[in-house]
Amino acid sequence: MNNSTIDNLYRVLSDLDGIEPAQCRENMLDYDEFMNEIQHKIFIQTFIVQYRNAEKCYMKENRYSEMKSLKNVINLMDTDEITDQEFKEKGLKDYVTRTVLTTDKIVARLKELEQRVMGLD
Repeated sequence: MNNSTIDNLYRVLSDLDGIEPAQCRENMLDYDEFMNEIQHKIFIQTFIVQYRNAEKCYMKENRYSEMKSLKNVINLMDTDEITDQEFKEKGLKDYVTRTVLTTDKIVARLKELEQRVMGLD
């Protein structure tokens, strides 16, 4: 997953934006569902990019940047209701434990980082 995938999805939205929605609905019965699905895929791909960035920061032991990336990840999850099931379907692993990624693991890692970065440990 990379930024070109996200760019391609945005291109699809842009192309569809140039067409009158009523005209699309005449030819495509599930137009609204299709648009929502594309937007959700953009969120998922953006989530994956941000999560991979957090993983890179973890590997480089850059805790502050990892924390910022995880905050972005959580904001994306809150914005578009990304689920643990989607993590499983995408084969996403927790980069610390190498087990299946869950929302709880992301939140726990962020709390741990906030304590470390803020010097509370």
